[in-house]
Amino acid sequence: MKKLKNSKIDKKRQKIVWIFSMSKNSDYWFIDVEGELKWYFVHKKNQNHAISWDEVEAEIVIFNNKKEAIITKIIKRSPQIFIWKIEFVKDFAFVVINNPVIKTDVFIPPKNLALFKDNLKNNYLVWVKINSWKNKSPDWSIVQVLWEEDKAWNDIKSILIEWWLKEYFSKNVLNEADNLLFNSWEKRVDLTKKLTFTIDWSDAKDLDDAICVEKISSDKFKLFVSIADVTNYIKEDSFLDKEALKRWNSTYLVDRVIPMLPEKLSNDLCSLNPNTKKLTLTCEILIDEKWNILDKKVYESVIVSKFRLTYEEVDLILNWIIKIWDTLTFWQKLDENLLFSLKNAFDLQQIISKNKENTWVINFDFEESKIILDSKNNPIKIEKIKRYNSSKIIEEFMILANSVVWEMFSKYPFLYRIHQNPDSDDIDKLKKSLQIFWFSLPNKNITPKNISILLSEIKWNKNENTLQKLILLSLKKAIYSDENIWHFGLNLGFYSHFTSPIRRYSDLQIHRIIKEILNKDLNKLKINHYNSILKQVAKQVSNTEKNSQKIEYQVKDLFTCKYYKNKIWNEFNWIISWVLEAGFYVKLDDLSEWFVESFTLQKKFKTKKVIFNESKLLLKVWDNNTFFRLWDNIKVKLSKVDLKSRKLYFDFETKNI
Repeated sequence: MKKLKNSKIDKKRQKIVWIFSMSKNSDYWFIDVEGELKWYFVHKKNQNHAISWDEVEAEIVIFNNKKEAIITKIIKRSPQIFIWKIEFVKDFAFVVINNPVIKTDVFIPPKNLALFKDNLKNNYLVWVKINSWKNKSPDWSIVQVLWEEDKAWNDIKSILIEWWLKEYFSKNVLNEADNLLFNSWEKRVDLTKKLTFTIDWSDAKDLDDAICVEKISSDKFKLFVSIADVTNYIKEDSFLDKEALKRWNSTYLVDRVIPMLPEKLSNDLCSLNPNTKKLTLTCEILIDEKWNILDKKVYESVIVSKFRLTYEEVDLILNWIIKIWDTLTFWQKLDENLLFSLKNAFDLQQIISKNKENTWVINFDFEESKIILDSKNNPIKIEKIKRYNSSKIIEEFMILANSVVWEMFSKYPFLYRIHQNPDSDDIDKLKKSLQIFWFSLPNKNITPKNISILLSEIKWNKNENTLQKLILLSLKKAIYSDENIWHFGLNLGFYSHFTSPIRRYSDLQIHRIIKEILNKDLNKLKINHYNSILKQVAKQVSNTEKNSQKIEYQVKDLFTCKYYKNKIWNEFNWIISWVLEAGFYVKLDDLSEWFVESFTLQKKFKTKKVIFNESKLLLKVWDNNTFFRLWDNIKVKLSKVDLKSRKLYFDFETKNI
């Protein structure tokens, strides 16, 4: 095998599992390492004909002081799904390539067309697969004829199929859901007379959590966090359970939700809709003004949510803009009892937040955008998501409930949300980047406190968003595990997800264990059972969570491209948000962020070379004194919108002085 120049083999790691694309410009690929929480970069020249989801063996090399992977062997080919447009040539056909890894034509011989020829027309989209590999070349066949290319909805459906995400449920799953009924609640703790309410977005349909906050004395609060008891309806190994595990979570797209559970459960039977009895698991916590937890318990309960509130209106209530007896979003009236309860919730959240300042929790504060659609699902606007103080109430209460549940049940087989310490290599890289902005970190033993202090130091800096991204990328990703490993980001010894069983399988899984503990049904046989399955469940839900995030990003990119497709040749004033050797990213006011390749600079300045200075994070035109730095204001022109690859292409125009 030919080694990279200036590279050496790292003998500590040899085997790597799974390869998949991460970058929009498709020149950069990454490998997931089994048993590790990081990726290794793979240059396209070192892919060795691997495609997404192949199981591969690779060598780690250190190139220019950075670790990279060179694929040396394909262990197992992936069952990758491809959806492309077919073009006929006499009695055979080609599928137009829409995947940058496959560099050869996708040729479909006559024998592989025979089954579908009567239903197949030019420019139809088809689902194709690789039958086998011969001399590193794939043999293709058609699995299914899908639809005409110009169908308005085919682009999103293509993404869902390529990621094996089913939009609809099977008959077995739906039949099982249709036969479910509200169960008896006599043996549960009756909380129906408590002033319980939900706070969520106005368009939310799957309401997992409800809260009740009571002030017991001048310095004590009682918090009730009631979570939908999904496991009351979904039994282990049922059709519903198996389907939920496959999906792991609900996937939230721009124009729709692909739920983990059928709507009868997610939007009706389990959802904590107002003024109806609901079965729940309640975490009850007694807490004082110094954030001491004086008592805690978890039990099966029944509640009635008295109000359905939105984040926006809670902010308006707490700021005295909505007044007593004003009508709320869901046609209820604000009364004194609700006002006092919201004030209690706010006061308790302030106590928690104030006391948590000294625990050095890592809090990122990223701006986010959303795409506004018209009645025909066409994007008409991209705008920043407004942030509300009331969302902090729910966030703090859910984190508190999650950590209390861990403390009470961690001695049993359990699922944990873990976040390991960052690698020294990643921290060293972060330190070098921070030097560009005149910030620093300690030389050894990076702790959550160090990162938390750094985030406070960069607050209000013009490079805050960029620096936050750098810090986030240097940290490992949180995943699920059956082992008790601490959570670096929350600076907690252990942590579990308990509060969203309608949309996360991990929460549903631990609800099942908790209920068996509460009912004294967790015998040795069941403990052995959970010990045998939880490792695989943790691995599966971690992988599926990652896939859902990718689907969400791809669909958002697609709608962003649709929004900009009528703006070709328009000029935009953008800010350079990051600089790489291959070009730079630019960001618009609506938070859209896209890549401008350096060859457009070569074309504009009629030069042979653009030089990258990594230590100063800038690009310089070789025979010109023009520099491109972070936060430079530039003018670019939109030259192309490619809906298939979900990419926008820009040409550089001028720098704004």
